[in-house]
Amino acid sequence: EAAVAAAKPVNADEHATQVQIQSAIQAITAAWVALELKQQPTPVTDLAQWLQVAATLKADDYTPASYAKLTDAIAAGKKVAADPNASTAAQQAAVDQLKAAIDALVPRANKQSLEAVIATADKLSASAYTASSYAKLQAALKAARPLLTDLNATQAAVAEQTNAVLTALQQLVKLLDKTELVKLITQAAGLKKDAYTEASFNDLQTALAQARTVQKRSEERRVG
Repeated sequence: EAAVAAAKPVNADEHATQVQIQSAIQAITAAWVALELKQQPTPVTDLAQWLQVAATLKADDYTPASYAKLTDAIAAGKKVAADPNASTAAQQAAVDQLKAAIDALVPRANKQSLEAVIATADKLSASAYTASSYAKLQAALKAARPLLTDLNATQAAVAEQTNAVLTALQQLVKLLDKTELVKLITQAAGLKKDAYTEASFNDLQTALAQARTVQKRSEERRVG
């Protein structure tokens, strides 16, 4: 104000010198630069409105751990809202807490795919697959089952375990049905050499040896 007051006479003086004009300009400019804005109060978003928003969010839609934080924020917000002497800062803090809790909510995971692959795996018989491949499936199931009852399980964790079980299912190695082979080996081994020509019986023995090798490999696959 002082700079402006000092400049007015110069502005009204038709005989003011260039030095006086320049001095007045510099004074106003300096005072202008030095102006300080008044500190504005922190804007408070309507607390009652945020409490209403929070009230529409259902516990069943979110993990218990994340919803518990919202419950705490709602309780704190209601306490501030009911206090006629609550300061602007207190109201703003309550709004910020509600916003943070809402942003941090974690939706409950959809477990339908996980339930489906586990149900499929449970129907399989260990006797139909190699021991090692079936053991890998059981390990995947052991890791996946707890998520079915874990209300705080994330969608990412559920997806990971679903894929693990699915992969184990796809990598199962099915054992061959050797019932007929064993039957034929037993029958062939019981034949008497004297009843057949030497050449034909030797051919049978060769085939029998090959069959026994296949049978042995099948047993090894069952163990492995």
